[in-house]
Amino acid sequence: MKKLLLLIAVWSLFFVAPVAVMAAEEKFFSDDFITQKEFWINNKATCQAVRIHKNWFLTAAHCVEACRHKSCQLRILLAVGNVTASAVLSSSDVFIPEEYTEGKEAGTVLWDIALLHYRPATYDYISAETGVVDMATFSKAMKEDPDLKAQWQGAQRPQLRPLVVYSGPELMHLPENIVVPRWTRGDLSYFSHPKYILYAGQKQALWVSDGFGVDHGNSGGAVQLANSLGIVGVVSARKNNDLPADVRREFPAFGQNGEFFMFTGLSKKTTWPFVRDTMGRFGDSVKTEKLRPIPVQEP
Repeated sequence: MKKLLLLIAVWSLFFVAPVAVMAAEEKFFSDDFITQKEFWINNKATCQAVRIHKNWFLTAAHCVEACRHKSCQLRILLAVGNVTASAVLSSSDVFIPEEYTEGKEAGTVLWDIALLHYRPATYDYISAETGVVDMATFSKAMKEDPDLKAQWQGAQRPQLRPLVVYSGPELMHLPENIVVPRWTRGDLSYFSHPKYILYAGQKQALWVSDGFGVDHGNSGGAVQLANSLGIVGVVSARKNNDLPADVRREFPAFGQNGEFFMFTGLSKKTTWPFVRDTMGRFGDSVKTEKLRPIPVQEP
């Protein structure tokens, strides 16, 4: 009975998904790449981060684990052209849940979420031709490149998307499709319309889909609902050996070709309180929406 319900859910959503995704992409592009950014740690390209507040970015914990117990320099690329402008953060700006422990099965996905406190005291301006330059040179580059100017202005006045939080049963699926943007060196692309539009929630925070491989380097990026573009989670993993044992038992066919997708959601019992309370310590809050996931009935 459970398998039949899952199959019905997949087919009922499959035919309306492409329209929703096309609308989502058009709306996202109109916002001039200002929600999601790429970041580097110690001058090495690392992951993605999504802006959820004028003072905060959301990302994956495994992306910034290296900054947890030692000093590091984290650089968020805000505008990319002939001259790149980036905000410089430090280890003290990185917040990871205490429950997250690198290398443990539950920790790698269930709590794979982190916050970056965006309070840049300095910006770096780096020319592709001459290296480090000053603000005047960057201003001149913006006059010559409208796209660079749009990225910078968007970073200063972000149009923010709500976080989609939820509570519910152990096993459930989403009532609509998703889009997963990727912003790399100023270019925005999408992963959209997975083969199976079905997600299983395990332990209130983990979501899994088969047939939707997301490239390395997209970790920490936004997972958005296609209709509303609310942020329902952040990209976590896609390796078969990262799939928790209870998910493998429930869905033994998942990941057979290494092409499944996992993301950490915003559960009211786990990750959402971490986000809310961490930001609250600094007097900040974020707009939220309620997700109504559909329970998968037991036979």
